[in-house]
Amino acid sequence: MAFARSTSLTRPGRARVSAPLLRPVGLALAALIVGVPAIFAWNIYSASEARRLLHETSVVQGATTLTTTIKRKVSDGELQFILRESDGGLSRVIVSKGEGQQFINETLAALDRARSATKAEAGRDLDPLFAVPRRLKWI
Repeated sequence: MAFARSTSLTRPGRARVSAPLLRPVGLALAALIVGVPAIFAWNIYSASEARRLLHETSVVQGATTLTTTIKRKVSDGELQFILRESDGGLSRVIVSKGEGQQFINETLAALDRARSATKAEAGRDLDPLFAVPRRLKWI
């Protein structure tokens, strides 16, 4: 008995898939695989950026403030300060140079005292953590 060779290139019992259909389906899947994580990443980034801007703004924008282009000129014997208050508001202060220098010196001294107090408090809190127990003997 002689075996007959099959001249068909397809395997028997398998349906042949049309090749023109594979390319658009593959591109759609690739776009889906890349696009969905990109959309989620953009959503997370834009939400965090909005939260950051919300927390960085110090003054609530209201319609009760009148903005004019008229500004008082500062004379030679005066200094101008723009101070940020504890509630986040800004105040423009014009004082004499002597008062301004005194304010600057007092503010710097207060900041230096606060810095020293903070360093001392941190040292008191950290000293027990880095202390070498007495029972250890150095060789």
